[in-house]
Amino acid sequence: MDEPEAVPIEDPIERGYTVRETKVRLHQGLFRGRVIAAHRDSCTICRLKELRLLDAAHIVERFAAA
Repeated sequence: MDEPEAVPIEDPIERGYTVRETKVRLHQGLFRGRVIAAHRDSCTICRLKELRLLDAAHIVERFAAA
């Protein structure tokens, strides 16, 4: 939920910023759009329907060690 009013942050550590450089796969946006559309705007595993939280990824089954 959003805060009803702005809450000032007085701790200088919490107000700090940094610059990040990330490597993004080409056409990732297109891939995400297709995956999200194919799964009707929801998570394949838990059915979450909050688009801002959904990430497109390849789902790989992992086998437990015997």
